[in-house]
Amino acid sequence: MKKFLTKISLGILTYIVLMYLVRLLLLPAYLGNEQFLRKMFYYDKASHNINTVFIGNSLINRHVVPAVFDTHSDLKTYSYNIAADASNMMECSYLLENFLGKYDVDRVFMLVNHSLEIRERNLHTLRLVYYHDLKRLRFSLKYAANTQQIKYHLASFMENQLSMFRLKALVNYKQTIKTTPSNMITSRGFVAMDEEDFKGRPQAPSYAKNKEKFSKDLKKAKRIKDYSNYDLTSRDLAIIEECNRLKKLTEAKGTELYFIFLPNSPGYYTYNLDNSVYLGDGNEFPEFFEFENRFNRGHLNRNGAEIFSTRLAESFNQVLGEARDKMD
Repeated sequence: MKKFLTKISLGILTYIVLMYLVRLLLLPAYLGNEQFLRKMFYYDKASHNINTVFIGNSLINRHVVPAVFDTHSDLKTYSYNIAADASNMMECSYLLENFLGKYDVDRVFMLVNHSLEIRERNLHTLRLVYYHDLKRLRFSLKYAANTQQIKYHLASFMENQLSMFRLKALVNYKQTIKTTPSNMITSRGFVAMDEEDFKGRPQAPSYAKNKEKFSKDLKKAKRIKDYSNYDLTSRDLAIIEECNRLKKLTEAKGTELYFIFLPNSPGYYTYNLDNSVYLGDGNEFPEFFEFENRFNRGHLNRNGAEIFSTRLAESFNQVLGEARDKMD
C-alpha cells in the first residue's frame, strides 16, 4: 500500500512539474481566452506602431473603434483594442498584468466593471481557471459575496495550480491561431456586433421586433441618478484596491492607466480614482441610450460604436485638459 501511494504521489508530482514547464515554455499566459489569444497573434505584427490599448469586456471590445478614437484624440495615439467578450474585472486584471510583462505602451484604458460572479455552468473550464492565480485569488476573496462564491474561486485556484484543462488547449493551440480573421490587424482588434452577425444585420431580429419595449428600458436607464448617499460595499472596496494596485504596477512600467466609466456609473462619483474617464450622464451622452444605435439590449451597433469611440476620445481630452490646468 505504501509503495502504491508513493507511485501515485510521484505520478501526480511529475504531472504537475511537466504541465508547469509546458505552461512556462510553450503556452502563452492567456491561453484560455481564445479571443484575446487571436488578437495577440495580430498585435505582434503591429505592436511597433501601437502606443495605446483598450481592455475590458464586450462593452469595450464591441464599442471602441481604434481608428475613430485616434481621429478625435488630442494626443497622437495609435491604438489597438485588446478587449475580449465576457472578461470580468478579475480576468482583465490578469490579462493586463501579463500583457505589460511583454509589451510596452504609453497608456492603457481599462473598463471598471462589477462582473465577477461565477456561474455554476462555467465551473471546471479553462476559460475560468486560467487566470485564477494567487493575486487574483486575493482579489476574488475580498470581492466574493457569499460562501458559495468563495468555494468556486478556491476550486478554480486549485485547478489552476494543478494545470487542469490545458492538454486539449495545447492540442488546439495552432488551430486557434489559424482561424483568426485576417481583418483583425486592419481593424486593430475591433469587430462590430452587426458586422460579426453572419447576415450583416444592423440589429438582432428579436431586438428590432421589440422597439417599444426596449426604447422604454433605455429611457429609464438614461435617467440621471443621485449617488450622494451611495454606500461603498466590500465589493466596491475590493475593486478600488485592485484598480490602485494596477495603477502602481503600470506606473512602474512607465505606462499611464486610465479607468473608463460608462454612462450613469456610480463608481465614477464614489471611487475617486485618478485618471477616471467618464462617458457622461444620460443627458450628456444621449446617443448611448438611443434604440437605433444598438444591436441588442446590451451592445451598440457599428454606428453606435463610432459615436461611443468619439465620446470616449472627447472625455479623454477633457481629462488631459484638466490635468494641464492643474499644472499651470
